[in-house]
Amino acid sequence: MDLFGVHRRRVAELRAWADERAIHIEDLDAADPDRLAPLDGLVADKRLVFLGEADHFVGELLGFRTLLLRYLIGHGFRWIGEELAVCDGLRIDRYLESGDEKWLRRLPSFGYRKGMRTDRDDSLAGLFGGQGYPGEAMRSAHAELARRLRHEVKRPDRLHWFGMDADNAPGGAYEDVAELLADGGLVAGTMAQELTRVPEESMTQEVERLGTVLARVDSMREALSGEIGGDAAAQVQRSVLALREGLIFVRDSREAADWAQLGAPMARRESTMVTQARSVIAGLPADQNVVLLGHAAHLSKDWPSARRLDTGAGPPPVSLGTQLAHDHPGQVLSVWLLHGWGSDSQPLPSLPREYALAKGSLNEALAQVGECFLLPLGPPEMLPELLRGEQDVCWIYGAGCRTRITAQADALFFVREATPLPDGYRDLVSLGA
Repeated sequence: MDLFGVHRRRVAELRAWADERAIHIEDLDAADPDRLAPLDGLVADKRLVFLGEADHFVGELLGFRTLLLRYLIGHGFRWIGEELAVCDGLRIDRYLESGDEKWLRRLPSFGYRKGMRTDRDDSLAGLFGGQGYPGEAMRSAHAELARRLRHEVKRPDRLHWFGMDADNAPGGAYEDVAELLADGGLVAGTMAQELTRVPEESMTQEVERLGTVLARVDSMREALSGEIGGDAAAQVQRSVLALREGLIFVRDSREAADWAQLGAPMARRESTMVTQARSVIAGLPADQNVVLLGHAAHLSKDWPSARRLDTGAGPPPVSLGTQLAHDHPGQVLSVWLLHGWGSDSQPLPSLPREYALAKGSLNEALAQVGECFLLPLGPPEMLPELLRGEQDVCWIYGAGCRTRITAQADALFFVREATPLPDGYRDLVSLGA
């Protein structure tokens, strides 16, 4: 059998099919969300939308998120969750509520350190260590996205943002929870005392102390809600959990000698994100729809059916997206952002920053369709042959997976050339402000 000839025929069939369906985008940063009207039928009646990116560290991610989120906001979505620390998500939400730029300067994942301990080093180390993390570029991109979206919704309605991840630059939650408890009574005051840091305690001792506080928050939730309100009480619980799990991830990931040994810490991290996402979604009225942002592997609808390619660490077999898709059958729309060639700003020195088109991959086939486009997939029986079987999908770190793409995504957004994050989008005063 002429396998090369078969593949060439399948790619040609894909190109012909995509010519009739692809929504080509000439200027990603200036694209009109009305261009995405062909998604209307897919979005209808969906409770959750996953916007999964192949790479956190590319410049095109901001334009992708801006365009898709403006479109979804126009269709009534008001809640946005991200694979981001709970502390960072809360502070972005504070900006969306108030317009006060100080919140965009106080994101611990991207450089704010005033909440961290001074008597102990709680920063990520080991395989996740190093000085190359593009913190200011990432902070700037998040700040710019928040600015672009804040005025999309007219008051008294507004957008809400939340993080699902552990606080892996742990400490800011102490500031957040102190503010939430400040106007309470006896119960809130007692919890504030119990959350006071103990000088010179070890990381394990702090984890144990926070576990005790979490148990009290759970048992006293009704009384605490009576003092500070139900939403604030729920946030206290989420913030303390994220702080505790962040310390555990920092501690346990330091002990991993190779990527395989990160499996257990990554699985615990994934479980934490599931708990946090479920907590927020369960607390919303049934008519409030949610967008989730994160890596495509986390936001995969059927990760057990995918076969991982061996580079770096990824989610466990049952991903965040897989579990939420099980919770909300038929109510999830998934869009994956993929790239062809180029480079990114990922910080791990042991892994590559360059993108190359892998022979026979889905990325290679999509690169022949256009430079930048959205491609709704539709029913499997209507797809060209190349999209009906398994494909190799390539992404960050030179990694990826082999999967039947329709099991994971309902639409693909493709950018032919990936570029590193720009240094920044707007000048702000220093992070210490």
